Amino acid sequence: MRAPGVEAGSQAHLKKDAITFTDGLVIALALILIYLFVKSLIDWSDPANSYTGQSWLGWAPPAIIGVGFLVLGVVLLFAWRTHQREPFFKRRREVADPTILE
Repeated sequence: MRAPGVEAGSQAHLKKDAITFTDGLVIALALILIYLFVKSLIDWSDPANSYTGQSWLGWAPPAIIGVGFLVLGVVLLFAWRTHQREPFFKRRREVADPTILE
């Protein structure tokens, strides 16, 4: 169903513009998050900014913990993708037996 006075090609163009806007918004938000991560990493790299004032490998403990978990997440991501038998989204749908549901 079309809005009055709107041509069919115009609706496709509006949909394409909305997708382009959404993609741009996602990229902008990703860049903001990356900036905030780098800024906080720079702030936490100074052990004086740490609660305890300790230094691990010349960095404050929160920075080491944060980067460590980030690296651990990437390693686990690739390990899971390499060792899984069947990709999750390519599996056939499983349907429950109707007698079980009653």
